[in-house]
Amino acid sequence: MKPLRESLALLLHTPRLWALQLAGNILIFVLYTGWLRLPEAHWWDLLLNMIVILLAAAGALVLHGGTLNYFSQAHAEPPALLAPNLKRALKHFLAIAIWALIFIFVCSETDKLSDYSYSFPGYLRSELPNWLRKFTTDAAFTGIYNFVAGFLLWIVMPGLLLPGALLSSRHGLRGLTRFGQWRRVLRHVSYWVVLLLAIVPAGILIALLLDWRLNPATATLRGEEVSLILRLAACYLIGLFSWLWICSMLGRTYQGNTRRVENQEA
Repeated sequence: MKPLRESLALLLHTPRLWALQLAGNILIFVLYTGWLRLPEAHWWDLLLNMIVILLAAAGALVLHGGTLNYFSQAHAEPPALLAPNLKRALKHFLAIAIWALIFIFVCSETDKLSDYSYSFPGYLRSELPNWLRKFTTDAAFTGIYNFVAGFLLWIVMPGLLLPGALLSSRHGLRGLTRFGQWRRVLRHVSYWVVLLLAIVPAGILIALLLDWRLNPATATLRGEEVSLILRLAACYLIGLFSWLWICSMLGRTYQGNTRRVENQEA
């Protein structure tokens, strides 16, 4: 429980990081939505499109890479400063970008499991012996399959890949090949516990908030608009809290492993 308390305590005492994340993510979102509305009629329009989307992508990678750097330093040498850690992320931008492309590819391939949610469970059930098949249903097999596919997409794959984000943002291209440090992070049970506590409840709360509807008999258009804005803001804060907690836990686990290796060498 100590790693969970320490990672959460540091997260709750970083107001400047919270302000940077709140403003930075909104700015990146504004850039992205603006990019979607840009014209593409002339070569200068295409050039502007490229510049805006690259700025949005670079801003996201530096912001979150710097956040990982900040937490890894703050758990070792408090108090940590934001600016040097953001500069380090900018310096290692290429490594973070390579890691991000790998992350997107792996998760997009994992998401393709949902394409088989109707065919594979039915096939698997049809292969069962008759005496066992009668105790099962297609709905149960489909539910189990969807659970496993969702668990792989939202917990297992991010959990396996996220240490690479920290290593690449701290050490650049060399960090992508530090498999020993990567593996040591994955061995920590507390890291996986935080992933579960940060992602699963947050996902449930966000789904409930997005599905929440006012009473159609009494609701007004203005009321619906206000409700939507408040629900989206709550979802944003919940998602941001979950992400920063994961970053804090990653930083603590990384520094704990680093100190342990240094003590063994000493």
